[in-house]
Amino acid sequence: MERRNDERVLLTLNTHSLMMPDNAACLRAVADAFVNERVDVLALQEVNQERTAPVMDDRTLQALGYRDGGSACPVKEGNFAVLLARELLGRGLSVQWTWAFAHVGYDRYDEGLALISRGDVLQAGALSISTPEGRCARVVPYIRTMCGHEPVWCYAAHMGWWQDQEDPFLGQWEKLSADALRRSAGGPVYLMGDFNSPAHIRGEGYDRMLQDGWQDCYTRAAEKDGGMTVGGKIDGWREGKDEARRIDFVLTRGTGETLCSRVIFNGDFYPVVSDHYGVLTKEA
Repeated sequence: MERRNDERVLLTLNTHSLMMPDNAACLRAVADAFVNERVDVLALQEVNQERTAPVMDDRTLQALGYRDGGSACPVKEGNFAVLLARELLGRGLSVQWTWAFAHVGYDRYDEGLALISRGDVLQAGALSISTPEGRCARVVPYIRTMCGHEPVWCYAAHMGWWQDQEDPFLGQWEKLSADALRRSAGGPVYLMGDFNSPAHIRGEGYDRMLQDGWQDCYTRAAEKDGGMTVGGKIDGWREGKDEARRIDFVLTRGTGETLCSRVIFNGDFYPVVSDHYGVLTKEA
């Protein structure tokens, strides 16, 4: 399908990085998709680095296109976003990107989130949306980046659960939505990521996001597939959660159109690289 001049391609994926049996193969598959599908902005969750790895120097990071958004932890060697930026550079493609630390994962990783852009990153930052009582701190990196013919705002989110007693989804969502709305006067805004809110459950997180005026790019897409982004039990959804569900979204506001939404990294369209599948969205 020929690409329209006003088209922007967005991709979100919970990478489960450094925890898959063959991280190198997963990395290559993500790079393949970024290049082949001409992705403009890639939002990644569970972007890990070993806690004991050496801190990278600023000059090396800048050469790889890093844009500091105020992460509470420095970028270290072996960070999945660093490896991906190097892989893309080795293929002749320079990107600009940011990474934000969220919390310690599995006692060995600095777990964070990243945004990788094909265009120039005009601004980068990180928004804390958790309560102090939360078990897993939730931090949302964002960028303003050139995407096609105009700048857009993109956020990479990994949200908590609706019924979490210490740090519920609703409080996190209200902070995220308010921040994104504040920036929406400056161009299109996209919230991308793992929202841990199944689309088929009524009266909880998914419905609240729509009630607040956000549009699910999957539901408004002119072309789409089945949409399921998790095939069974994964970390955080192990008790009584065997069914496939859709918990990874691209959300937006405004009058644009979604040309296509397609599940990726599901074994049919690119190899499986994580315990989540990704969502590839084409907007205009």
